[in-house]
Amino acid sequence: MESTSRARTTSQQGRLALSWKLTAIIFAIGIPLGGATLGAALSVLIAPLLIREAQRKGEDPWGTLTAPLIALAAVSALSSIFGEAPRGGLLFSLGLLVLGGGSLLVGRRIARDPIFLRRAFLPALVVSTVAISVYVLYQSFGLDIRRTTGLTSYTNRMGTLLMFSGILGLGYLLSLKGRLRWLAMPYGVLVAVAMLTTLSRAAWVGGLVGAVILAFRRPRQGLVLLLVALLAGGALLGSRPAWQARFLSIFNVQRNMDRLEMWDASVRIFADHPILGIGPTSFPSIAPEYIERQDWRLHATPHNFVLTVAAEMGLAGLLALAWLGARVTRALAVLGRQRDPLRWGLGAALLALVVNDLFGQGFFTSQVGAVLWLTLGLVDGHQQGPAGEASDSTLRPAAAT
Repeated sequence: MESTSRARTTSQQGRLALSWKLTAIIFAIGIPLGGATLGAALSVLIAPLLIREAQRKGEDPWGTLTAPLIALAAVSALSSIFGEAPRGGLLFSLGLLVLGGGSLLVGRRIARDPIFLRRAFLPALVVSTVAISVYVLYQSFGLDIRRTTGLTSYTNRMGTLLMFSGILGLGYLLSLKGRLRWLAMPYGVLVAVAMLTTLSRAAWVGGLVGAVILAFRRPRQGLVLLLVALLAGGALLGSRPAWQARFLSIFNVQRNMDRLEMWDASVRIFADHPILGIGPTSFPSIAPEYIERQDWRLHATPHNFVLTVAAEMGLAGLLALAWLGARVTRALAVLGRQRDPLRWGLGAALLALVVNDLFGQGFFTSQVGAVLWLTLGLVDGHQQGPAGEASDSTLRPAAAT
């Protein structure tokens, strides 16, 4: 009887491991392709199994970021009830809690299996990133598409996903042993050029921030390589008039009036609705009341995630966001204590994603939002070792660097 029970338990553990690892691989392949939503949906299905497994082992299944996520979703729901679009807001709040929570759990589980992280998840991400980068370059140079979209149908979203996958992939490749780490050079060049073809200025700025963070891991060599990369990038921008014009538009106030007016409108909305805001998904219907110019282009959010939370969830939402930010900052500080390129790549990719969304609206889509919560799970989960004890070895360097 005991042997039968043990065999049944072993079989259940095997099925659980297969389910979460398959979900993780689908996530890894889907991120660069714009298919992270599928990974997030699967993560919701296996979330109860992951919770049960952690509890059986005496581990904490929630981590440090689940409480801020619940607080943010609760504020979102409350703002929706008193907001301008309760149905849309409540659906958004439910999606935030369910898809965000599932992605967070899977990210934590991946981080607690460093062998799987290095030998399966990250290689799958890199291969998928290379494939979509080649396709994006074909769209630009073969089909003569001015702004490439890959498989996402949105230029800015494609740029965001390439930026994130490129930086995280660089961190992984730099952590490999011996000559394999030199794969980081062609990989970085390929993804950077592919990202340029999207003409996503937010992704360009976020990518630059991520590159600078990686460079400071080893300041002397890193800053030299960064300078060379910037010079090469400048020459490439200069060789393509459309790219050069798009880059120069970053510094042109008139070319950015839509975004500036949306930012101004969101601040004024917050001033008029300071406690709970106007409710999630309400910005497009309310913003025209705060913008006098008639020819401005309407967007779903003001293209800044902080201002979006301020306008749609008010001070309560900002406090929940600040709570999440404080806990993430503490986790990133732990990541940066060692010089492991993978640790730094993970932190750089997350911070680049945040900077990107200071000028975009990716977090409010499942394609990018799921990536954010998965990454937060990876950052949070590395603090818990495979045995369930606090550990600094989850992302231990593969070799001295």
